[in-house]
Amino acid sequence: MALHPPALVEHQLKISGGVPVRQGTTTTWGSLDFLGAGGLSGTVVGESIELRLATGILPELAIDSYLTADGKRYRVRDLQKENDGAEIVAYLAEAD
Repeated sequence: MALHPPALVEHQLKISGGVPVRQGTTTTWGSLDFLGAGGLSGTVVGESIELRLATGILPELAIDSYLTADGKRYRVRDLQKENDGAEIVAYLAEAD
């Protein structure tokens, strides 16, 4: 039995203010964060878009795949497992 079942991680993400995430025919919940890098005079020079999900909840999740989070389409740039592998962070770019 997994230490953190995907359904439990998904539920925790949902109740903590998660957003709907869809890839193909699968819909789940994830935590979407926009992390800006500040420049001179408070301007934003870059932004990292991160989506935290339960590992394995989106079977087609891969680098260069596409998904919709909170109604907006994104391309997956990179993936990193965290929290003993229970969660996966998808680093995103806005899709054209």
